[in-house]
Amino acid sequence: MEYTQIFDLIIIGGGPGGYHAANVAAKAGLSVALFEENSLGGVCLSEGCIPSKAILKSAKIFQCASHAREYGVNVEAFTIDQKSVVARKNSVVSKLVMGVRGNLRKNKVKLFFSHADIVNCNEGFCVLSQEKYYRSTSLIIATGSKVFIPNIEGLNDWFKSGKAVTSKQILNLECIPDELVVVGGGIIGIEMACYFASCNSKVTVIEFTDKICGNCDSEASAVLLDNLQKIGIEFKLNSRVVQFTNDGIVYEQKGEKSLLNCSLCLISTGRKPNTDGFNLQALSPKTTKNGAIECDERMQTSIDNLYAIGDVNGKSMLAHTAYREAEVCVNNIINKRDLMDYTCIPSAVYSTPEAAWVGESEQSATEKGLDFTVKKLPMTYSGRFVAENTQASGICKVLIDNQSGIIIGGAIVSDYASEIITVLSNVVALKLTVEQVNKLVFPHPTVCEIIKDVINV
Repeated sequence: MEYTQIFDLIIIGGGPGGYHAANVAAKAGLSVALFEENSLGGVCLSEGCIPSKAILKSAKIFQCASHAREYGVNVEAFTIDQKSVVARKNSVVSKLVMGVRGNLRKNKVKLFFSHADIVNCNEGFCVLSQEKYYRSTSLIIATGSKVFIPNIEGLNDWFKSGKAVTSKQILNLECIPDELVVVGGGIIGIEMACYFASCNSKVTVIEFTDKICGNCDSEASAVLLDNLQKIGIEFKLNSRVVQFTNDGIVYEQKGEKSLLNCSLCLISTGRKPNTDGFNLQALSPKTTKNGAIECDERMQTSIDNLYAIGDVNGKSMLAHTAYREAEVCVNNIINKRDLMDYTCIPSAVYSTPEAAWVGESEQSATEKGLDFTVKKLPMTYSGRFVAENTQASGICKVLIDNQSGIIIGGAIVSDYASEIITVLSNVVALKLTVEQVNKLVFPHPTVCEIIKDVINV
C-alpha cells in the first residue's frame, strides 16, 4: 500500500473535540491531519450550541420589549421577523466556522474536506480518502452523534409531509408555527419550546419522565418548569407518544390516550453516537450497549493509540466535555499523563430564565448514600436579580459533604445561570471547602455572589 502522506496523528471529525484536538496536538509539535466531510464545528456550530443561542437571544430581546412597560420604558408596536432571526443566526455560524478554519490553518493542521474510511494496514492506522491513503501513528475518532428518531407509528409520514422536524430543521424555520408540539423535554427540546413560546407560538411539551432537563436537580427542574409555564408552555409529563395520525398526535398519560393537534412537531428525543459510515469495523474497538465507542479515562479505546472523544464515546454529549476530552487525549498521546474527570462537567439550558447544574444533585447524592447537607436560597435574595426581574423566580442550591466541608455539587435557576455555574464547577473541580469559598471575594452587586450567601445559610 502506497501512502500519499504520513502523519503523527489523524483525526476523523471536525466538531469541537476534533478541531480542538487538532490545534492542541499541532501546538505540541505533532503533524496532524483532520478529515471532515461536512462543515467544521460539527453539530455544535451547525445545528446545536451556537445557532440555538443566536435565536434565543432574539427571543429574549423580544420578551424584553414585551415587558418594557414594567421597567418604565414605553415601546411602540414591535414584531419578531423570523427570516431576519434565521439570517442573523446563519451569519453568526458562518463567522465562527471561518474562525475555526483560520485557527487550524494557523497551527498548520492539514485539512481535508472529504470523507475518510478506516482501512487495515500493517503498521499504525490508515484512512482512505478520495482514492488516496494516509497513515498515522495515532488515530482519534471524533465523529459526533446524530439525531435519534424513535420508532413511532406514522412518524415517517409526518416527516415526509413536513409536519415533523428535527432540531436541525427547526433552526432554519422562517415562520413561527401557530401550534408547536415538542416531543422530548431535554435541553434542546426545552430551549426550542422556550424560543417559540416567547415568539407567541402555543407550545406543548410531551416528556416521558416526571421532570424536564434530564439529570438536572429535581427541585431546580421544578422551578424552571414553573417559569416556563408562566410564559404559556404546557407540559405533558409522564407521557409518551404512541401514534402520529391525520387527526393529530396520540399520546398516553397514566394509561389514558389523548389527541393533540398542532401545525408543527419537533422531535427532540436525544442523540446517538455516530459510529457508522467510516468503516470502524476495520478496527472493531469495544463498544457500549448504546453503540458508543468504549474508552478509558485517558480516552483510549480497547485498541492501543486509538482514541474516542466527544459524543461518539457516549459519556457526556456536551461540546465543552469534548474540548476537555481532546486535551486529555492529546496529552496522553505525547506521553503527558492526564485523566478525564466527569464529576465537574457543568450542564446548562439557555431558556428564560436559564438553568445550570454541576456535580452531585440531591437525587444522585442520596442514591450514592453520601453524607451531605443541602443549602439553598431563592434568587430573590440577590439584589441584582430583584433589580432586573419583575416576574421570574429562581433558586440557588449547593450540596456540602458533611465530613470534609467540600462542596460536591449545585444547581442554579436564574438569569446568567450558564455563566454563574462556572464558579460552582471550578469549586467542585478544585474540591474547595465552605471555608475556602468564604475567602473568595465576589463583586457587588452580581447575581453570582449568591453562591457565597447560600453556603452560609
